Amino acid sequence: MEFFYRDIVKILQMNHAISISLRQVKRYLKEMNLARRKDYSNIRSVFNFVHTQVTSYGPAHGYRWMYQKCKRHGFKIKRDHISLMLNTIDPEGVYLRARRRLKRREYFSRGPNFCWHLDSYDKLKRYGLCINACIDGFSRKIIWLKVGRSSSNPKVIARYFIDAIEEHRGHPYSMRGDMGTENGLVAVMQTLFAGDEVTIPFIYGKSTMNTRIESWWGILRKKCCQVWISAMKGLQERGQFSGDKLDINLIQFCCMQLLQVPFFSICRNILPSNMSSWQ
Repeated sequence: MEFFYRDIVKILQMNHAISISLRQVKRYLKEMNLARRKDYSNIRSVFNFVHTQVTSYGPAHGYRWMYQKCKRHGFKIKRDHISLMLNTIDPEGVYLRARRRLKRREYFSRGPNFCWHLDSYDKLKRYGLCINACIDGFSRKIIWLKVGRSSSNPKVIARYFIDAIEEHRGHPYSMRGDMGTENGLVAVMQTLFAGDEVTIPFIYGKSTMNTRIESWWGILRKKCCQVWISAMKGLQERGQFSGDKLDINLIQFCCMQLLQVPFFSICRNILPSNMSSWQ
């Protein structure tokens, strides 16, 4: 077991009635050739790990983040050594990070309704409030933003899609979503609507790569959802929400419409001209 130096001082004083200063503890440990941080990992193994991470993720990780990654993977090494490795492996990335000039990926869309991005927001799902949204990639217009009893049922998401097509009097050229089963019917309908003219009518990918809708979730949490997340956590901490079916049904009955009202307001007030920070 590893103790901090201050912990050693307190343990000696409380358990053994030995009063000793922090400086004395450090001196005694040094004389006995003892240290809290020893047995560092093999440098070559750590270097290979860092090289793999840089190759996989590019210059996005600084030495602090890479140091934490090494710790999580069981490597024991000094942070200065990580910095030196990054300077050797990726000097250009280190230079760009120092100047805050990292080149971010750019999003491109040919025009309105070229690609709709859809996804589900699960921060309130445990309380029975299941949120699903779709956004136009070019104009960043909110196509739909709905809260319901389920965001995993393909029929529910398909209903949102059909309502949006009726409202906008047309369908998008393509759509993007994750591999979840809830998008199955939407993908089938979009494929039928697009016909043979579109090579890939529905693009599957990870949610983290669905940049337009992921950016929107950050905006939604700041504008609305954080208050609800805090309120629901408060109910749970006070023992007023146990997570059983009855509690979930009560939350849905009392709060679903209350949450949908600010969603309508957000969709009207947050226009593309007000979202330049998304770029």
